[in-house]
Amino acid sequence: NHEYVGVPLWIPDAQVREAAYTWILERFGDSVDCHKNQDFLDIVPPACTKGTGLQHLVKYLQSEHPGSSYEVHTIGDSWNDIDMHRYADRSASFNYSPDEVKAVTTDCVDKAYEFIEASL
Repeated sequence: NHEYVGVPLWIPDAQVREAAYTWILERFGDSVDCHKNQDFLDIVPPACTKGTGLQHLVKYLQSEHPGSSYEVHTIGDSWNDIDMHRYADRSASFNYSPDEVKAVTTDCVDKAYEFIEASL
């Protein structure tokens, strides 16, 4: 009788994490989604990503403030951030981020403050 937004699973072993990811999607893929993070799996409702969350937020803000526009900046280090980076006007990953994440961002930094300062 509870509602959950998501369930993070900490699985530091990469092989076990990959096996769990595959199993979750094969077994429950019609009712949940699963996103990879550095050492975690995030189990969330279907089609629920950080990108869809930002889309909903911007849509809500635009409905509350008609005629307003918003520039979206994101920063994140892992695969579960890819959708939000794709949605963003400007995005940053980190030098240690996986190549797939770096490939979709406009910037790559060592420290978060570098991106924040450059964005201001």
